[in-house]
Amino acid sequence: MRPQHYLPIFMLIFLSWALPSFANTPVDERFLNTFIRIYKNDPEALQRFQAQLINARPEDMDKVVHGLETNTYTYLAPVIIPAVDIPQAQGLANDTLTLMAIKDGKLKEIPFQIDEYDETGLIWVEDVSKNEPEGAPGHFDGFDELVFMFRDAGLEPLTDSTQPHIISELTLNDAEGQTRYAYLVKQAPSKTFNPYISVDMEQGQVRSTVFELDFNPKNLLDVETMVSKVGPEAGQNLLGDLNVKLSTGILSRNLRFSLEVPNNIRALPLGVKDGPVRSTVLIRARVWYMGMPTLLTHPLQVQFYEQATNIPIPFDISSISTLRHFVGMLKEPKLDISLQLKHTENANVTFANVFEKHQEFARVDGQTSSFEQLLNAQRMPGDWLSVDSNKGWGFLFSHGIPVTENGLFDQYLEGTEINMVYKEPRINGAPTLELGFQGKNLPMTVFDLLKAAPTLPKRITELGDAFLFYEEQGRNGKLHKYDEIVHNTLKDFAKSNEQLTEAFITDMGRMQYVGMKKEQLNALIRAGLKDTLAIPDPVDHGKVLTALVAEAKKQGVDWADLRFANIPITLWFPHKLGTEPHKFYQQQAHGIAVTTQPWQPSETAINP
Repeated sequence: MRPQHYLPIFMLIFLSWALPSFANTPVDERFLNTFIRIYKNDPEALQRFQAQLINARPEDMDKVVHGLETNTYTYLAPVIIPAVDIPQAQGLANDTLTLMAIKDGKLKEIPFQIDEYDETGLIWVEDVSKNEPEGAPGHFDGFDELVFMFRDAGLEPLTDSTQPHIISELTLNDAEGQTRYAYLVKQAPSKTFNPYISVDMEQGQVRSTVFELDFNPKNLLDVETMVSKVGPEAGQNLLGDLNVKLSTGILSRNLRFSLEVPNNIRALPLGVKDGPVRSTVLIRARVWYMGMPTLLTHPLQVQFYEQATNIPIPFDISSISTLRHFVGMLKEPKLDISLQLKHTENANVTFANVFEKHQEFARVDGQTSSFEQLLNAQRMPGDWLSVDSNKGWGFLFSHGIPVTENGLFDQYLEGTEINMVYKEPRINGAPTLELGFQGKNLPMTVFDLLKAAPTLPKRITELGDAFLFYEEQGRNGKLHKYDEIVHNTLKDFAKSNEQLTEAFITDMGRMQYVGMKKEQLNALIRAGLKDTLAIPDPVDHGKVLTALVAEAKKQGVDWADLRFANIPITLWFPHKLGTEPHKFYQQQAHGIAVTTQPWQPSETAINP
């Protein structure tokens, strides 16, 4: 390191000693400016100087985010690249790969990890996972993902074409047009980075650079505290009461039971895959009754990032079968979900569908406004829901549930009562935010469809194979009852071939797919339905499925490649959302576009 590079570090150490961060003492501007200069080139700077940043104000955090040439979303955004998108690295041993970027004019290592998955799409944890891994363990293949932070990639591309060990150049573009670069290199990592996030299953602890979460080691749903580590509310527990209650009749509406979190609905952590960027916990969700486990169980995974938690809800054959079995026993169920957030006085709250029309916020002040009454009148929140504490922390909940209000699949919810809940109860004299959701009765049309659909053979476990099975059933005339139910449900909704096609793509496109690109899937659907539908005539699903198989063959696509889908449920923890939470969501929905290309070293490169 050159002598001039030591100066900022020495200055920061001196300022850290000379200007200690006492309670309620603002962060010194000289310290902050020096910290930003170091942080731009050192991903671990935040961990090292966390104690000095504990009292950072929202405007201080703004300065850090902008100093790294990021925005509120791209600062905390992960980049996730499937192995199939980097063919140059296919089959290479994971421990022979390093990720690098240009920092301070030099090619340097940055934090990254490779996560491996099993054949069902769940995180693969050695000696814990019951299913076989997809691909060879320890090698970059199958469903494996390369994961790193957008902010850690370099702002400048590598211009030295003599680098011999580089496998692929990764070009990243965000929604605002910023481009960053990272390089996958065939060499063993020489540096171990302090993690941005970690999970201790024995102690029931999640530790991030910006928050701490404590939970019951035997039930991840039994969350005890969530503490912010930066800002005016540092050290304060932000979580109040969490209520999840399902009141229902079992087989009979007169024989009613209540299932609640944490006693009856539990999520047992089985194993964890830790890394510097993401920690994924493999769990087994199970319903318990009278202290005994029932047969209603399903594996899930929870992904923790530095400032986000993601739950990819599986939409696959086994999940559908489990759900069908469970809800088939329920009679007149009622679901109540609510969460209280502490230290939310003067916080701003809004829902996507209301904000799009009114551009307004509810202010948590203990008084009920007409806008807050409007929030309570909503059936659904739209694509997102936001809370900005105005104290250095916020929540933005986004989801990919394939139902949009008044959309195609919403037509199948007739008879089901659903509504959002917004309250401001006073707890210990302070107004406290309470958000929730209520649902009553089941969508019987959905169950009629499940009964009308031919039963899948047990050998079929993946979506593509199920699609081909139903195409065969349609050719044999076994979907007519299904056609009738769909027609009766959609006859007032469907206006034209194009409208019905786009409504289907809109709802289905909210999910994430494995085995087939979403763009490829949408193109198949548009082409296959164009000359097959005949609105207002009933949809002939046998004819539609056969047309889609023919279109796939024409395009050289095999439907059997479609393995499964996930419904993304994500809770982001940005330091602020301000007056434009919709922009955060739009950037998240756009995501980070990734282009990979093989590295071509010049002829003067030295062979490894």
